[in-house]
Amino acid sequence: MVMRHPESGLAALYISPLATHQIVGLGDEDAAALLGELFERVLRPEFTYSHAWSPGDFVVWDTLTTLHSREAFASSQRRLMKQMSTQCSQPLETAA
Repeated sequence: MVMRHPESGLAALYISPLATHQIVGLGDEDAAALLGELFERVLRPEFTYSHAWSPGDFVVWDTLTTLHSREAFASSQRRLMKQMSTQCSQPLETAA
């Protein structure tokens, strides 16, 4: 759940409300309680950025340390998204 960023060396939570459902070594109830607290904290408004898109915008973020998603949009709207990924030069390390 906590990894060390390969470039900065800083410890970061590596969790997602959509993908993290258990914690190895904790019972289901304890894991659900801890994850609930962590998700509540990381999803607080003061930690959230919402972009108001305009034509030509270019937004970049570090996917290792940023939860990201999109809001729903009408199927009649055009959406063009291009993704570029880089490869870590070394495996991610856990942070103690």
